[in-house]
Amino acid sequence: MRIVALGASNTVGKGVSVPWPALLQQMLRARGYDAEITNAGISGDDLLRELGRLDSAVPEGTQLVILDKGSSNSKARGVNINATVGEIRARLKARGIKLIVIPGMHTWANHHIQPDGIHITEQGHAAVAAHLLPLVIAALGKGGR
Repeated sequence: MRIVALGASNTVGKGVSVPWPALLQQMLRARGYDAEITNAGISGDDLLRELGRLDSAVPEGTQLVILDKGSSNSKARGVNINATVGEIRARLKARGIKLIVIPGMHTWANHHIQPDGIHITEQGHAAVAAHLLPLVIAALGKGGR
C-alpha cells in the first residue's frame, strides 16, 4: 500500500529524530501491512502550497493520503482552510485516492509541544502515529496485508 503524508514542519518532523509518518509505517508493518509511507511534508508550507503540489507529491498508485490541515502557516497567511481541504479532497477523490485529515496536530499529539509552541515533540509524534493507526487500518482494509 502506498500512502503519502502531506503537511508542513510537523509532518517533516522538525526537531525530532523520527517523525510520525515513519513511526506509523513501522506500526503498520508490525501488524502485517505492506505499507510504504512517503513523507511529503515541507517546512513552511501552507494548504494552498500543498494543493499546488498535490499531483507531484501524490504519485500514481497512491491509495491513501494523510493530510495535516492544522498548519499554523495556513492560518497566518489567511488561507481558507475548509475550502482548500475540500479542493484537496475532491481532487484526490477524482483520482480514487482515500483521504484522512488530521484536524489538529497539537490535540492528537496530546499537547506534547516543543518550547517554540508550534512543533510537536517525540512523544507527540508517537501519539499522532498511534491515533492514526486504527484510522489507516480501517481505510486500507484487509487488502493492505
